[in-house]
Amino acid sequence: MEREVAEELMRTLVAMNEPLNAATVLTEKIKSKDEQDSLRRVIGTLMQTIYIELMRPIIRQYPDLDPDRTQNSPT
Repeated sequence: MEREVAEELMRTLVAMNEPLNAATVLTEKIKSKDEQDSLRRVIGTLMQTIYIELMRPIIRQYPDLDPDRTQNSPT
């Protein structure tokens, strides 16, 4: 994959994290614990799939695009 595409894709994938976390928080408003758990499992699966199937291959090709690496680097 070309670097420019990898950079844009990684930015897009990282941006998906906040709305998925917000959706997880919203599940706290659901009274049914079973329904909460079910939705949280699906959200967790989405987050895992995004990382494993989409982000990890980019990180393997371009290790410097790893968002954990850039977040923890000194400024």
